[in-house]
Amino acid sequence: MVSRTPFKVGFIVLTLGVCLVFVLTNFAQAQQTAGPIKIQDIQLGPHPDKTRVVILLNRPVDYRVIPDLANKRIGIFLRGAVLHPRVKPQAYKDVNLTQIEARELEGIVKITLHFHQVNTQFIHFKENNPPRIVFDLAKKSPLTITQSKKTLVPEPKQETQKPPRVKGMTPDQIEKTVRTEGEDKLRYGWDDYTRGLTLFQQQNYKEASAALREYVRNFGGSPYAANAAYLTAEAEWKIAVQKPEPNFEDVIDAYHFAIRKYPDSKFFDHALYKLATIYDDLDFILEAKTHYEQGIERNPRSRYNDARKLGLARMMFKEGRLDEAYRAFRVILKDQATEPKARASVYQIAQAYYDRKQYDKALDVFEDAIARWPKELNTTPDLNFTIGELYFSRQQYVEARKYYFQLVNLQPDTLKAHEALNRIGDSYLLEKNGMAAYSVFERSQKIDPDGPRALYAKIRMADIGIRYPGLDVPDLVMDNPAYFKPYETYDAIFAGTEARNVRSEVLLSRGSALFQEQRFLQAIQEFKRLLDRDKSSRHYRTAKNAIHHALAHLIDQYSKQGGHLPILYAYNDFLTLGIGDIDDLKTQLQIGEAYQAIGMHAEALKFFEQVKLKDAQGVYSDRLFLNLGEIHLAQNRFEDAELVSKTFLNNYPDSPEVPDAMMLLAQAYRGQKRIDKAVQTYESIIARNNGRVALAWYRLAEIWMESDDLTRAGDAYRQVIDHSDRTLRNPPEFIQSTYYKLGIVYHLQGRYSESLNMLESGRKRFPDHALRSYADFLIADNLEQLSQPKQAQAELQEMIKTKDNGQSLVQDAAEIRLKVMDWENRLKDLL
Repeated sequence: MVSRTPFKVGFIVLTLGVCLVFVLTNFAQAQQTAGPIKIQDIQLGPHPDKTRVVILLNRPVDYRVIPDLANKRIGIFLRGAVLHPRVKPQAYKDVNLTQIEARELEGIVKITLHFHQVNTQFIHFKENNPPRIVFDLAKKSPLTITQSKKTLVPEPKQETQKPPRVKGMTPDQIEKTVRTEGEDKLRYGWDDYTRGLTLFQQQNYKEASAALREYVRNFGGSPYAANAAYLTAEAEWKIAVQKPEPNFEDVIDAYHFAIRKYPDSKFFDHALYKLATIYDDLDFILEAKTHYEQGIERNPRSRYNDARKLGLARMMFKEGRLDEAYRAFRVILKDQATEPKARASVYQIAQAYYDRKQYDKALDVFEDAIARWPKELNTTPDLNFTIGELYFSRQQYVEARKYYFQLVNLQPDTLKAHEALNRIGDSYLLEKNGMAAYSVFERSQKIDPDGPRALYAKIRMADIGIRYPGLDVPDLVMDNPAYFKPYETYDAIFAGTEARNVRSEVLLSRGSALFQEQRFLQAIQEFKRLLDRDKSSRHYRTAKNAIHHALAHLIDQYSKQGGHLPILYAYNDFLTLGIGDIDDLKTQLQIGEAYQAIGMHAEALKFFEQVKLKDAQGVYSDRLFLNLGEIHLAQNRFEDAELVSKTFLNNYPDSPEVPDAMMLLAQAYRGQKRIDKAVQTYESIIARNNGRVALAWYRLAEIWMESDDLTRAGDAYRQVIDHSDRTLRNPPEFIQSTYYKLGIVYHLQGRYSESLNMLESGRKRFPDHALRSYADFLIADNLEQLSQPKQAQAELQEMIKTKDNGQSLVQDAAEIRLKVMDWENRLKDLL
């Protein structure tokens, strides 16, 4: 039961019969208090004659009452209010009241009181302590006010009705006033006005608009004309929004007419705001911004200014001024912390930063928004994926999984959730947690098995099979062939789908698998097939970077094998792809050294200069310096080579390139005919045993050969073989030459048996060597000297059979020698 609180003075008493009267209470300026207006509760106080309805509020508020007594109801409207969850529609068994409805409509709370009889009377007023609105309903006897007690009492029954008394007015004055009001109503078309209002109340907006327009045309000077003009615009708006594809042209014209014609109306501010929102919805940014700003400037205390500021902030967002929009929304949220549109807009700004690839700003805004309103992510779950991607790009995989899992839990059956599940698997794979990744992708590949996301999971499962082949997974029934047969899986998926993205993933994974197995050339071939993709796509960018990476490893592999020409072939093939040049310093140095090795010194120096300019730490300074000395030597600038080598040994005494520098110095001495200095340097290298011993012995052997000192030359060549690694399948060229040259030295010394053994050994191990034909001839000669003429003849005959124009001199000699041997045999027979 609601307590019978004394009535406030100043309430309105309406006594209505079957006639319908429209009562419009004036709206005062809303109080400047923080937070929205809340309808806390609606309570009912029953009474034998009347019913009291009490609307409990969190703070005082103005309201509008629109009675519709013909339909036995009263509407109470509170702008900018919200309902507490406890307020629900409810029916009553009351002498006056049948039902109370309460609902939120476009930022307005409407409370409807339904009653039994058409002639129900009502009285209403508001109180501030505590804040509430009170309605009293009664029937039969009229309601009056007792000034002393301020309570509702029935008037005493009287035979005759006394004329009403008004303080300060005589009965004649009252009669004259009533008569004047009646005349004014007739003169200003009151009945036409109320007809338009009634049609509007009955939601017959089309006829209401026509009636109200007609009224304004006929009674433009009426005190009600302004209300009719603004209400016409409202009716046109109601008509427009009820259509599937609204046309707001008539709405805008109607509002502009009302504003232009009646600028002093109390509804001007509302119309100005409504126009701004319409322009805003139509994306007429300039018009919307102008009307928002005009409203704020015209009335700084307007109740719509908070909404206008919100609209202006959204204008900034639509114009792409994200920084300004974010600052504006933060200001709004200081005063309206729960404003739903502002909250949603902050998340939209974060998403816009993400779409612009401004990932740091996006994450900062997201983190700020999440700290304030974490539940907002439940209403827009897809944002979880975006936030997860931001953390994923920062390699913060634990944080990323938190948001991916949140999306999977909120919307498990969506495509985005399936994609998030795959990203969870990717994060585990990048953390080298093969078992966790296996579990996630195993689940993913069973969701929509033929869909692209499940195929992606199968590709990743094959990747796990390549990287972690020894995981403890069930294999009794081979229920996961993607893991156990990765290459077959790649091939099957590639052949079984036309989806370009899926095929691209296969090519990337297969190329990565080949790269991991150090099959760099094959890996590059796989990655090259992705270069026809859109250059902004992830697949193109990944393939481009992978080719650069694989080429660097391939060139390093060739460099260690001494494959100078393969390096240059690979590099020139790479240049034809049009994906930029090599930027790895070590690779650039190796390419330069390959050019140097084949005598293209100008090209080599270009690469060396690039490395020198970029090598800020001086990592390759010693090697570059030494390469310069080698070029001087190759160009017979022996003095320059000597200077470079000596400078190198002084400046880089701890460099691993010291043996090569000493070798360069020895060769520079040799080029200057300073043989003693050269021999001394080679012997120093041998004494240090620093990895160049075999080559130093070879160079000494060459010096002794030039000096015709066969004994020392033979001993030096023997040392080369003794200090070489005989297990190498492709030993350096000087090792191969040593076998042949030592055989030649032995032959010149008349040591035919040793010469024969050494030359046959060289021919067997290195059959394609340049000295092979000469060795064949000497082998035949050694056999002849060892009294094995038949074997010698067989050797010479074999040489003649394989006669090659490029080696005709040696083979011609073999042919002549064979004829001589034939003549000698014939001469023996004649004798």
